Amino acid sequence: MVRRLFLLLVGVLAAASFRPANAQQSLNTRVVPRDDYFLAQRGYYGGDYATALRAFRSVANGGISSTEGRWVDSICYHTMLGESYYHLGQSTLALEQYEAALKLAVAHGDWLLRVQFPDAIAPASLTNRNRITWGASARRSRTGAYPDTMMSFQGRLNNDNVIRNGGVVTPPNLFPLRVTEIVRCTGLSLYRRWELIGPAGAYTPLSSQIVETLSRRSAPANHWSQVWIEAQLGLAQAGAGKRAEAVAHLQRAI
Repeated sequence: MVRRLFLLLVGVLAAASFRPANAQQSLNTRVVPRDDYFLAQRGYYGGDYATALRAFRSVANGGISSTEGRWVDSICYHTMLGESYYHLGQSTLALEQYEAALKLAVAHGDWLLRVQFPDAIAPASLTNRNRITWGASARRSRTGAYPDTMMSFQGRLNNDNVIRNGGVVTPPNLFPLRVTEIVRCTGLSLYRRWELIGPAGAYTPLSSQIVETLSRRSAPANHWSQVWIEAQLGLAQAGAGKRAEAVAHLQRAI
């Protein structure tokens, strides 16, 4: 039940976030994950996982970092490195990458609160929808046209205390961020980790940390982004061995 719900959710997110690369695409060096990350997905979706692994390694070297370490864009790089290792049969290396992604998700547990979401989501037109080919929904819900990129606030508005008491001054900055892709990769890492470690996940500190972080529901209150938290919390509960709680969260997410 939990796995079926996850596959439904990841299919929807993949349709919303995947941007096929083409030769005409110009590389945008500011928005993250950058366009070369999506170029790296060519090998992955084509089944050439060794090439994909090399490409994702190269992309990961350009990830954003600061005095606080890697930023949330590296969730995507670690996840897709994990996916490449996973399909190459190197489960131990894959698990290391998935857990690296999830540790970043814990470290930046409030990142959705820094995103400037659009005031409203318009319905997607039939011409630009990525149709899911493996099933037809009987529900009357409509797919939204979610923006590929949203602005994320970074730094501090007031650095006076840092200047007086010492520390690193971080001026305020708005950064373009591919939010849906980061959400998709976080969910995928949660699922793969659960798949790889199975019942042992109930006894690991990381499982508890992930559940605790997501249980804070650090996204705008009464906002549609809370659905993402529900989906991720469901997968986190499954990985922590709490199947009933997992099903409840995943059902609320859809």
